[in-house]
Amino acid sequence: FREINEFSCKGIQLEVLLMLKDSKSPDSIVDALKLTKKTVNKILSEFEDKKIIYKKNKTQKDLSDKISGTEQDSDFNLNGYEEKSRGFISYTILKLSEAIGPIAEIVVDDEISEMGEVKALFPCVRAAELVNILAEEILREDKKFIFRKNMMTKIRELKNSY
Repeated sequence: FREINEFSCKGIQLEVLLMLKDSKSPDSIVDALKLTKKTVNKILSEFEDKKIIYKKNKTQKDLSDKISGTEQDSDFNLNGYEEKSRGFISYTILKLSEAIGPIAEIVVDDEISEMGEVKALFPCVRAAELVNILAEEILREDKKFIFRKNMMTKIRELKNSY
């Protein structure tokens, strides 16, 4: 994991982030959310400054020049978080299901929601916290130990990949 500071996100910022996740272009975000181009550019600039997103092509013009009306796909990526988050969450569900059975996915979804996070954008910096919460759902101590051991190995792998 690369250390990132937690940040608060206003509702409109979250909507923009989720639209970026769906590969929406800045213009389609303007249209869909009924925002001004200036507002979308400001939000994108804030996300880029916080290293939440990055431009796919670093040689492109400044962010303020990005909205042109001709682009179909987003020129931004979610800085690898979505892919790593999805892999971590899938692995977590798999390992938890070995301990508690097929209800594991529901338990993971519920706990992520209770943490105030979105499953597709789960911040890897909170992985250990999620693992500790989920481990408390496992009644058998031997299975709890194995789950924690497997998850800590996975978290170390994630940290080394940043």
